[in-house]
Amino acid sequence: MQELLSPIPAEPQPLPDDIEDILEEAKQLLEQLKLEKFAVSDRKLRSTVDSQYMAFQTQIRDIERRILLNQAAPGTLNDEERHEQNMHRLRYARDQLLQSEEVGKETLVALHEQEETLKRVNANVRKTNDELSTSNKLLNRMGKWWRG
Repeated sequence: MQELLSPIPAEPQPLPDDIEDILEEAKQLLEQLKLEKFAVSDRKLRSTVDSQYMAFQTQIRDIERRILLNQAAPGTLNDEERHEQNMHRLRYARDQLLQSEEVGKETLVALHEQEETLKRVNANVRKTNDELSTSNKLLNRMGKWWRG
């Protein structure tokens, strides 16, 4: 992760052209790290991994903020360049919004499927309990009959 984020310059310098690709890859690695940190059983190591996760997450948020603000010095761009940068920021924000909306839709679909699965499981458990209750009653009657 650190190697991926290292080519991104400090605040006053412009961001590289492929920043969005780097950022997307960094987000994917961060997601993998998030999943893997739960597999760490040693508390001390988990604490270290967790602090690294938080630091990388903060770096990614800062980079996203810089992308949106574009860190251009006022007065150095003409109106057309400023307009183009603003349009780029708006497109980027729209793309992020559409991506978030798509993730939200996928989550809702998955939750609905899980709800349906849980309803079927509940129905099967109720049916099994009813059948066990009936079997228990029959066995008790049979036991009474055998004992006389």
